[in-house]
Amino acid sequence: MFRLSDVSGRTVVSVWIIVAAYMVTLLVLSAVQNHEREAILNKQIQLPPRS
Repeated sequence: MFRLSDVSGRTVVSVWIIVAAYMVTLLVLSAVQNHEREAILNKQIQLPPRS
């Protein structure tokens, strides 16, 4: 049977670093996608200039 005590501290730290990097990557990609969506939306709803 697998015991948590069999896992070294270095392995635990490595896994946490990988998980944190994955989460940061998801946040960055989401922010970029939202920025692109907002730019497209702003371009679509732009009002014509007043005369």
